[in-house]
Amino acid sequence: MYGGAKVETAYDDNGKITLYARYEWNSATGEWEGISWENKYEYAYDENGNRTLYVNYNWNSETKEWEGNYKQEYAYDENGYRTLSANYNWNSETKEWEGDYKFEYAYDENGDRTLRVYYSWNSETKEWEKETTTNYYYKSLNATAVENVVADKNADLRIYDLRGRYCGTERTSLSRGIYIQNGQKFVVK
Repeated sequence: MYGGAKVETAYDDNGKITLYARYEWNSATGEWEGISWENKYEYAYDENGNRTLYVNYNWNSETKEWEGNYKQEYAYDENGYRTLSANYNWNSETKEWEGDYKFEYAYDENGDRTLRVYYSWNSETKEWEKETTTNYYYKSLNATAVENVVADKNADLRIYDLRGRYCGTERTSLSRGIYIQNGQKFVVK
């Protein structure tokens, strides 16, 4: 029933692959069909060659077309550091991409990560919802603290030292010591 195969590829002006798909010849229908065990892939890149898009498709043997499966989108800052990683799954009922999870990142002037925010997709509101925030603190180029914070819209951002003295709301301005924020202790070394 099947005889022969072909591979479809495409590349951008910089020689980076933008498309890969493999087909088999169906002699019964006289048509090329996607291979069910091998997916189709699409890629895109920014002007610096960083991958900004990865899309994975499955062959739908009923419609005889490639159908979305999984998608990743990326963004980068002017220094080439990844600032966004968003992941999506294909909803075959609505024929739309739906969010899965997303990360946002920030970096300091040394290229050290200072922030990671994790989001999940709310399928009812069709919006990203912040789940956790991770702040990274550095002094003399060495990580001194890593902290996970669960998103809480009613969180108390006030910081106190162990004697109960108010120290502000910004952790980056604190000197060495142990502090309390929103009922949680943390250390600045």
